[in-house]
Amino acid sequence: MKVLQLSTSFPTGPGSSAGVFVLDLARSLKLKGVQVDVAAPHAPGIALEEEIENVNVRRLVYFLPKGLQRLCYGAGMPENIKQSSLAKIQLPLLGAAFLAHALKNASKYDIIHAHWNLAGLAAVITGKITNIPVVVNMHHGHSPGQITRMDRFVLENSDFVVCNSHYTLELLLNTCRPKRYGVISPGVDTELFSPAGENKHPQKSVFAMGRFIEWKGFRYLIEAIGLIKEELPDARLKIAGDGPLKADLEKQIEQTGLNSTVFLLGKTPHDKTPCLFREAAVFVLPSIIDSRGNTEGLGLVLAEAMACGIPCVASNVGGIPDIVKHGENGFLVEPADPKALASAISTLLKNDDLRRKMGQNARKFAKREFSWQSKAVLTIEMYQDLISAKKGSPSKGQPGLG
Repeated sequence: MKVLQLSTSFPTGPGSSAGVFVLDLARSLKLKGVQVDVAAPHAPGIALEEEIENVNVRRLVYFLPKGLQRLCYGAGMPENIKQSSLAKIQLPLLGAAFLAHALKNASKYDIIHAHWNLAGLAAVITGKITNIPVVVNMHHGHSPGQITRMDRFVLENSDFVVCNSHYTLELLLNTCRPKRYGVISPGVDTELFSPAGENKHPQKSVFAMGRFIEWKGFRYLIEAIGLIKEELPDARLKIAGDGPLKADLEKQIEQTGLNSTVFLLGKTPHDKTPCLFREAAVFVLPSIIDSRGNTEGLGLVLAEAMACGIPCVASNVGGIPDIVKHGENGFLVEPADPKALASAISTLLKNDDLRRKMGQNARKFAKREFSWQSKAVLTIEMYQDLISAKKGSPSKGQPGLG
């Protein structure tokens, strides 16, 4: 079986976290005997063609000169478009680049699998012309009002829509009429993300990670740490990441006198993040629903933390409840509520036995629910079913739907 994956995000080099789950899926499928090639946007300084972990990758140039390509990577496409009018202009150009590549190479493949809807549009158009089955992954946590006509066209004309959480599945069914659909979340490399052993982390260390954008909600976490510090003066918070709100967070830390308590670590290579998880007692994802209705489609970083044996505190929004099971592997709190965050974090910091037990539960949960081997099996079953359906064989149902 030969598969072409189209993705608007993909690792740009060693340690890059951009679309890393697309690479992990491709690698996992390769281990099961599936030939996978990937087409992703080019960025300055990246080779046009390369092999990453036995996966052939073609980088699509979508604007000249190459140094002015602004749409992808960094803070992500939605934020890049907000920050740069040049990025907005480049949106249809990248779509055209995907379409040209897919049409030119479609005859080599049995399946076209697109991630996000811009790549999905190229895949759907190619599928209609060539009759090759098309799969589109729905990763985002947008509000129903942000689902555009193009989004609906892509999601309703794909042969199968893969949702990364039950939240995105609900969003899909509330806004579109897809042909077939199911939930297959991304996996986690549970060998890379693994526990450090007993008592390896500072007792009062809190860790968070993500892009510095509104819906990540870091301002509320910083406020919560200020409250915690009144009771636990040795508590410390480290936040790994970068983004357009960095200056605002730095200003908040300065104005609240938390310079010796809260530390912004900058962007961290993906393969270095397990060490940061292992150094922490608690991982926190304080996401909110932002002013445009965006939120977490899943929050896969929570599963990475859990794979390291770290209990989590997270907001009860989007797809997060698919990972955080309240009272078992962490705590869910209401979004944008610093007092609720502070209370949940303090509970774990003050109770060693509870923290240890939840950390053990977290590791077991991550290994059981997020192994890449199981995700690859589900994905291959879906591919085989779609290929059979195109040939007129009876459908076997909707894998991953739960």
